[in-house]
Amino acid sequence: RHLAPLSGFIVEGIEAGYLKDIDVQLTLSLIYGAIVSTAQLQLSGKLDITDAHREAAAQYCWNGLKAD
Repeated sequence: RHLAPLSGFIVEGIEAGYLKDIDVQLTLSLIYGAIVSTAQLQLSGKLDITDAHREAAAQYCWNGLKAD
């Protein structure tokens, strides 16, 4: 539900060849999980998330989603 707006974005990216052709629900789940886990690290005090951390996490996720 809360990720529904991203579904269309992901479908368009797949159709345009920018994203790997992976099931949209699985893709949304992976993105959501990465965001939640990173937020939990920050909120628990286990890691002080810096801009460098955010950039690295975004790049890591993008590398997994972008088409080859």
